[in-house]
Amino acid sequence: MSDYKVKITVDDKGNFTYDPSFIRVTYEDRITFTLTNSSHQHFEVIFKERTPGDKLYLWEGDRTLKIEQDAPYGLYHYAAAVFTGSRVFMDSGCGDVGVQSSP
Repeated sequence: MSDYKVKITVDDKGNFTYDPSFIRVTYEDRITFTLTNSSHQHFEVIFKERTPGDKLYLWEGDRTLKIEQDAPYGLYHYAAAVFTGSRVFMDSGCGDVGVQSSP
């Protein structure tokens, strides 16, 4: 089991950056999503069609996804939204989580 972090950054114009933009995981791994902008505190991440883990969506109060033992091998796309205090920025072309077969 490994722990990974995906850092989400949003600039003042609503441009999103993900670090990393693609992450390869296997069963039992955990991914924690964090927002790097100190002035932006609210975010949500939602898997678009299916989830590889124990949650379909995550937010700042529940930000860690554990990859399920029975998650099918494949690519999982997610979308993100960030509230800046006055605006909501959304990105539906976000990063991806790739689940590889177990070792």
